[in-house]
Amino acid sequence: MLDFTPVTDLFGDVGAAVVIGAFVGVVFGIAAQLSRFCLRAAVEEVGRKDYRGQLGVWLAGFGAAIMATQYLVAGDLVETIAVRPLNEAVSLSGAIVGGFVFGIGMMLANGCASRHLVLAGTGNLRAWAVFALFAVTAWATISGPLAPMREAIAGAWRTNAEHAQGLSLVGQGASTGMVVGLVLLGPGIWLAWRGQRSVIRIGSALAVGLVIAAGWYLTTALSRHSFDPTPVESTAFTAPAGHIAALLSGVGEVPLGFDTGFVPAVLLGALLAAVVSNELRLQWFPSAMSAIRYGAGAVMMGFGGVLAIGCSVGGVANAALMISASLLALAAMWVGGLVAERVLRIDWSAALGAYEGATTPAAQPSARSLPF
Repeated sequence: MLDFTPVTDLFGDVGAAVVIGAFVGVVFGIAAQLSRFCLRAAVEEVGRKDYRGQLGVWLAGFGAAIMATQYLVAGDLVETIAVRPLNEAVSLSGAIVGGFVFGIGMMLANGCASRHLVLAGTGNLRAWAVFALFAVTAWATISGPLAPMREAIAGAWRTNAEHAQGLSLVGQGASTGMVVGLVLLGPGIWLAWRGQRSVIRIGSALAVGLVIAAGWYLTTALSRHSFDPTPVESTAFTAPAGHIAALLSGVGEVPLGFDTGFVPAVLLGALLAAVVSNELRLQWFPSAMSAIRYGAGAVMMGFGGVLAIGCSVGGVANAALMISASLLALAAMWVGGLVAERVLRIDWSAALGAYEGATTPAAQPSARSLPF
């Protein structure tokens, strides 16, 4: 394990966690911007049956995260006993409902929460607005007015902590987890290459997965070095965004740690990548109705992300440890996303025209479509 003595001597245990989070955040921001790693883009390709490489990018990143994380688990380089979602009761209802709601939200907002934070680093003002509303909703769901609803849904179907580890439920271990990662990684690289994604984009997708595993490893190394208990965690956006919103609104404090350094550093990493690749762009909503659509998506992602114990990237990080609730939540995100993609793709002017023509034959249906 790495020796964090020089860092802790300089910054203390909590400060060292912030530094680790900042390092992981910068690398993640660079890799996510260069790869365009995004669950929504992958879902859209599947829904349209038009494979242009983004499904491959997502699968490659997810597969790399699983392989690397399970390799670390096999070598006792991740302190799984200190990972909170692995050692507490599992909310199956929260994973299913939260994942489904988040999946719909990311399609409405045209990007998941992490993707919007990365885009914010490139000068996208629309992404700033979406992520801000996502953060406020996350706070309201964690400890604000939406908390009772979250607790009611999460408490509807719970199972005990022994069901938290997905591999152990089927009598398997880390070696099987590495095989699962490889099964996703190989086809992912092939699909990305077939979709004419560049070597840089594919390599950056792999870097996203390795950074997720690095988060688990580095926080484990710090926890084993520190005299005080420090959380073992990796990439996450939902809870940190909620804490930041609470701080800025004056109703709470941000607990210093890995997350405190990670989220702002993602912005910095995305900015660096955008500058180098000449991709800085100022963008805003094309219409008021599109702003409403994006806003609705942000609210759904904030509520769903907290309920599912992680957004799409946080879900990938937890799923890399084979946390059963996160695997279920990711599946629900796919289902919700595919349902929303299908609904958004309907030709509403033709559908409404046919309906009106059937009910009032003499009437001439006017052209209608979704106003965004």
